[in-house]
Amino acid sequence: MLEIFIGLWLVVVIPGWTWVGYQNLTAVPEYEVFERSANYYIGKKEKEYKNNIIREDYNSTHYIYVIYNSVQPDIDKRCIYGHITKKNDPEQISIGWAIISGKEYCKIKPKYVFSF
Repeated sequence: MLEIFIGLWLVVVIPGWTWVGYQNLTAVPEYEVFERSANYYIGKKEKEYKNNIIREDYNSTHYIYVIYNSVQPDIDKRCIYGHITKKNDPEQISIGWAIISGKEYCKIKPKYVFSF
């Protein structure tokens, strides 16, 4: 795999495929993009979304892995959310997510990917 950065463009070349990605700096951050990003981790193990998190009790039957966004440059640091898991699940697989504070800041700029 070969990755080439040209200004705002990222070109990834894998034999048989080429992906070209572009981040539009004038794009307005959107909640829907944040929501798709958070939904990606539903069904994944806790280790797969373990960047900068703290496990806390969510209620009597669930944990919440709170994500502080100091390591996620796409999301405003005032957006605090977490992935919910069942306490009795030994693998701690995410069953959902919740915003703890700063919903108005939970937005991500859309990125565009072209493949050919």
